[in-house]
Amino acid sequence: MKLLKLFVLLGLLLSSQFAHALTNRFSVIRHHPGMLDSDYTYLMATETLDQYELQFSTFLSYGYRPLELTVAGNRNQGVVDHLVQQQFNVYYGLKDFWQIEASFPVAWLNRFQKPLNPAPGFTNKVGIGDVYLRSRFQLLDRNHNFVGLSLSPYMTIPTGNEHNYISDRKATGGITLAVDKVISSRVNVGINASVKAREDIAFQDYNTETVYGAGFGAQVKVSDHVKLNGDIVTQTTSNRILKDRVTSPTEVTGEVVYSIPQSNFDVMAGGSYAIVKGAGAPRFSTHTGVSYRFKTRDKVKPKRMVFFDHGMSDLDDKAMNTLDRVADDLKDQPNIRLVIATGFTDNTGDKKSNHKLALKRAKVVKTYLVRIHQVAPAKIKIQSVGESAPKASNQTAKGRRLNRRVELELKY
Repeated sequence: MKLLKLFVLLGLLLSSQFAHALTNRFSVIRHHPGMLDSDYTYLMATETLDQYELQFSTFLSYGYRPLELTVAGNRNQGVVDHLVQQQFNVYYGLKDFWQIEASFPVAWLNRFQKPLNPAPGFTNKVGIGDVYLRSRFQLLDRNHNFVGLSLSPYMTIPTGNEHNYISDRKATGGITLAVDKVISSRVNVGINASVKAREDIAFQDYNTETVYGAGFGAQVKVSDHVKLNGDIVTQTTSNRILKDRVTSPTEVTGEVVYSIPQSNFDVMAGGSYAIVKGAGAPRFSTHTGVSYRFKTRDKVKPKRMVFFDHGMSDLDDKAMNTLDRVADDLKDQPNIRLVIATGFTDNTGDKKSNHKLALKRAKVVKTYLVRIHQVAPAKIKIQSVGESAPKASNQTAKGRRLNRRVELELKY
């Protein structure tokens, strides 16, 4: 509840910065896709890059009729009929829980006309869009908590031509709250809520103030190298909340992501369809992209942890999801020569039994990596320290939970 109040307060503070501005020019570039290997299509996941990791990506998309004038919900005149744009993106992990992002859009084909009567006719302009900057803070790790949680403030810097409808006249700013959950080792789901502050817009029948957004997404891991993403995203404005179609566009999206084996490359292809056609939402769009993540010795998280219920050695969905990520590291980094899996327990029971239980947990982890991901058995060393090295106090249930674990350390 405190976080929700903070989110609303930040939105109100942002809105107040633009309350007295008015324009009839705005950018139809609405979406800035995230990281191919972890995010959904348009929605953000809560995961961040590991510290010092660096990722580059580029996305090429085509949108059909993203901006048009309507009368009673029917098309009256096209404003932007065709838009081919490419976004060049960079992501960098400052900490394991904090990453920064930047996106640089370019419109290679922008077929538009001014909304005049009579219509002046379409023209095409190549140009750059607004620079998009975002900082993502992971507040809860979805692999170690009931849900994952992140908060991401962002802003755009007007660097394009506002008269071409690919740039805003002034800077915009906002914040996105992301929540996601590991349903199984193969399925994640997430929701986003956002608020964006900008100049008030008075454009024909499109009149907006502060923009609120929401979305739901799902990600299905079909195999070690193929994922399917799907989203539904919508937005509305503070002055006309869900009152008309033009200010409340809603899109469904889907894409396939393929991780190229024995490399750090991901490629994807997908599309979207406007189930509620509004300003800025193309009737349909297609997109494709590629990303590359730099991973070196110092850029792979040295330890990962999986946790267990009291007295148990079974892997739950979160544990399997963590081990899947360890397997990905092993495939991406062939110079990792050894994985040390160390089992731990809390102090419930006697030391001898706890030592055996901790060793059993380490064996279960090794078995999963060998059988599911075909990791060479000789590459995994198991050991047990039982209850002798607690990570947290055994006086609380939360502390005991943190102590029932297996730590995986990657050696080069």
